[in-house]
Amino acid sequence: MNEKIKQWLIAYQQKIKKISLTPQVFKFLPIVLILLALPVALFLVNHQTNISSSAQITTKPDIVVVMVDDLGAIDERIQNKLPNIKSLFIEQGMRFDNAYNETPLCCPGRATFLTAQHTQKHGVTYNDARLLNSSYTIATALQQTGYYTIAAGKYLNGAEKLSDKTPPGWDKMAMLLSWDTNVSSKWAVQGNIQTGGFYDRFATNKSLNWVQNAPRNQPIFLWLNPHAPHYRKGYQNSPWVVDVEKRYLSDSRCNNIPSWKPLTYYNSKERNGFPLDNVCKSLLTTDEAVGALQREFAKQGRNPIWIFTSDNGMSWGRDGFPLKNVPQSDKTPLYFSGPGITPGSTSALVSNIDLGPTIAELAGTSMPKADGLSYAPVILGNSNDFRDMLAENHPLGGTTGSSPSRTGPWWGVRTPQWHLVEWSKWRGEALYDVLNDPWEIKNVASSNPDLVRQLKKWGQSQIDISAATAEPPAEYIDTAEDE
Repeated sequence: MNEKIKQWLIAYQQKIKKISLTPQVFKFLPIVLILLALPVALFLVNHQTNISSSAQITTKPDIVVVMVDDLGAIDERIQNKLPNIKSLFIEQGMRFDNAYNETPLCCPGRATFLTAQHTQKHGVTYNDARLLNSSYTIATALQQTGYYTIAAGKYLNGAEKLSDKTPPGWDKMAMLLSWDTNVSSKWAVQGNIQTGGFYDRFATNKSLNWVQNAPRNQPIFLWLNPHAPHYRKGYQNSPWVVDVEKRYLSDSRCNNIPSWKPLTYYNSKERNGFPLDNVCKSLLTTDEAVGALQREFAKQGRNPIWIFTSDNGMSWGRDGFPLKNVPQSDKTPLYFSGPGITPGSTSALVSNIDLGPTIAELAGTSMPKADGLSYAPVILGNSNDFRDMLAENHPLGGTTGSSPSRTGPWWGVRTPQWHLVEWSKWRGEALYDVLNDPWEIKNVASSNPDLVRQLKKWGQSQIDISAATAEPPAEYIDTAEDE
């Protein structure tokens, strides 16, 4: 029995003992007992109501997705400098060592997360928010099942061109439209145009305010979208100039991070490795946001499932490619942390196409139109096996920052051991044994023809290879530097 109930019963038992049982009392005893019992009954009803309200909150877990912009999946040398991210995700979370992006470019990557569909099915093949049909997303699925849904930060590239800046499925939406370095930014907040200061500070404040004022009887789904560590417009080949919030410009926590220099690294402008100090500094605002949100959720008695990832990976000099859009940039950082999740790592092969269905299953629902699969059993420790294969596909390709200057279309298939790449502008058809050749130096396609045929057949069953011959629109080429 609950301790509070015991205390109530003891107190009323003592009151009853003090009553003298005279004939007059016996005459009105039933009424007296009813009056004495009424407060207890009301307490029990109220107590049960509170239990029910609490159960409504905890039946479905709160879920927070922190999706940064253009963070390479190299190792944890950056995250280890960010105290809140390090504590929550590195020390307390589950790391996915084989997480990949179907199309390593901002808009397609975000659309794949939202819809859980192959790139050519959702149709967002280049950076233009207008290409997305937002009527079916993870947000609409969760909202329909009772979630209070919040999005703050970068939504999709070209969001300023959207005629309707209030996509379905979101109870609260702060959509980044444009920005001027670390000085000012322009937003659509609930469809209303506003100006703000540093973009990631604005997103932090909005998300925190909306969580503070969220209905207590609804679970929360928060998609926080920092713009960091995306390069500053026009500086993608410098090799990497980023926007850092002014308060963190002289912060020493990110100083002297060893540069990234993998075995196949080459960059003529940074021959000693890809510098990471400023990449880290640009993420200090996000790290602060994670800490503030943790404290607010704890204050409300909520214990969310936390997810940390990037909209796509980065090459950062691998094989001479400093940017994205290439197979060398499709690996993405991915962490889960929260109740029921055992800290550590998993080698399960997962794609960003699977993230939406996984969140849906954790929330007690599904995404029936999804192409992706749920790896919730991996997260909850019930399995370490998931996919045997996943598809990669860049139907139009994009800017490489190197040679060739534009990739042209390419596609591929990954298994836990093998990586098949079909990329006519680079090495043609290539097969790599990633277990024994992780940097993909030796092409073994010619010595494994049967395996190549098997992987190609599966890949072609997943994506429409013929559509990859389409040329990108002129507008896409003109705005390529902001990819």
